[in-house]
Amino acid sequence: MSVTVDQVREVIVHELVLARKKAVDPKTQGYVAGLEEAVRLIDKTVLETEQARGVAAEQFPPGTPAQLSHILSVVRLRDAGYSRREATSDVASQWRIGYNTVSSEYTRGLGLDSTATFDSVIAEVGRRRLLDILSRKFPGHDELIRLHLGMKERVQEKRQSPPN
Repeated sequence: MSVTVDQVREVIVHELVLARKKAVDPKTQGYVAGLEEAVRLIDKTVLETEQARGVAAEQFPPGTPAQLSHILSVVRLRDAGYSRREATSDVASQWRIGYNTVSSEYTRGLGLDSTATFDSVIAEVGRRRLLDILSRKFPGHDELIRLHLGMKERVQEKRQSPPN
């Protein structure tokens, strides 16, 4: 049986309400203070987790291939400080797909031989190689790819420059 954070918080809050009714002696007051701190820490952790996940939970435009959304979400979470494993797990959970599915999308799906190769590709300064791989795999999505790879300025410059 799996218990969610919300269920744990609910039990603690219920216990807190009961304890506050009896908060007469110092032992009970200490217990109440401990329960209040537990609720505060749960709320803080949930908020921080939701904010971090918000990086991956970005909405992608309609018509964006799922594989591209998954890959860009992993890259954005890596940029937010997640390890590759954490990012992959988080994206798999968010999209309700398997961890290996996500991992396969950014390795075999992009023609890379391993997760270590993916790590080196996303670590490259300028990410030119990753941009090239994704642009070839997902033609017509260059602007979205550039935006999510932190190349928004280059997209704007490209729009402003007159055609040759």
